Amino acid sequence: RYKDARKQMSTVSTVSRDLATNTMMWITKQQDRQRMLLLIKAYSVALTFQLNKKGNHVGIRRCVPNFDGQIFAEYQAEMKDVFHDDENNADYLQICNWFHNKQNVPIGIATLMRNI
Repeated sequence: RYKDARKQMSTVSTVSRDLATNTMMWITKQQDRQRMLLLIKAYSVALTFQLNKKGNHVGIRRCVPNFDGQIFAEYQAEMKDVFHDDENNADYLQICNWFHNKQNVPIGIATLMRNI
């Protein structure tokens, strides 16, 4: 299972790079282009947390009293890195809200991408 998961994540990485390349070639508005590139990065982070509740944070134990709070804080920190610490970005706020409400964030991000 581990090897299969690594292959799938490699595929996600490759497709993300291809999508970023196509974004640079075909989306003409600079603002839309930047937004799409941020959403592509956010998708990978969201998918990691969707597949593994802890993301890549293996040091956090599920038995701690505030497990969900710690995971949400780590999720927000990773998304802040993606959105360059812009906590007022509408996409950042929406994505963090989806995660907090336990919704399917990768599908939501794909919907945001589609609307560009």
